[in-house]
Amino acid sequence: MIKLNDLARKTASFRKKAPEGRYLNLKEIICLGGAGLGVSFICNLINMYVTIGQMPLIYDMGDFGTLHATIIYLVACVGGLVLTPVYDICDNVIRADGHGGAELLEAIIKLIPPDTYAEWNVAYMQHCKGDKYPAITDTYTEILKEEEGEAVKIKRLERFDFYEQAKKSRFVLATGEGALYANVIIKKGVVK
Repeated sequence: MIKLNDLARKTASFRKKAPEGRYLNLKEIICLGGAGLGVSFICNLINMYVTIGQMPLIYDMGDFGTLHATIIYLVACVGGLVLTPVYDICDNVIRADGHGGAELLEAIIKLIPPDTYAEWNVAYMQHCKGDKYPAITDTYTEILKEEEGEAVKIKRLERFDFYEQAKKSRFVLATGEGALYANVIIKKGVVK
């Protein structure tokens, strides 16, 4: 067991003279420094690189007055997006108060195509028994079909299944939509 006094003496000796042995070469310094950065930092760098790579595509695609910079960044970063008037589905909520779900969906679908390889690429919340059929989902479907055509594969999820899928999302875009069941999940495809 190392005694505290011995440890203090050894530490003090480093200040008086340089340690003996060889010094690290540049390659070793870079490897050790890179290992010290940590996985989180490296993942953030990769995410930033991918996002910066997509930004020219986003800005060249036209005028998106409805979408502010945070929403454009969000759309560029995520693999799937949840639009809902509910605020407590996920910890990371981006608020878009004053904008309806259809208005936001129309602007966002121009930025990201749905995933054509998935079993379903758009999901709505199934309305509960006794509730009126939500006409907003027909509006959403018209917008999606107009922009993407037959590539849209819609699935209706039971309420709590929808919430479970939404919780898996990295972000939730909270709309100002007042209609019931105005919830939609979009699985992001490849930007061409």
